[in-house]
Amino acid sequence: MPYCYASMDRKPLMPYTPNAFRSRLAVDDAPVPYKNASTIEFNDGIHTCHKRRFQTTNATVYTGEPCDPRTV
Repeated sequence: MPYCYASMDRKPLMPYTPNAFRSRLAVDDAPVPYKNASTIEFNDGIHTCHKRRFQTTNATVYTGEPCDPRTV
């Protein structure tokens, strides 16, 4: 079956089907990136908390109390 798209001239006649290739629009090929191009993004999107971004575990967990010997 040759390639058939809605925008082509002289398409072959055939019975109507809604999914026929002669009724579809031509789709461009996906763009190919350069050989050394990187498309990785390191972000959390909307889940980033900018106020507490650089707060360490020492600042959030350590309270200065002595260790509990019962847990060792």
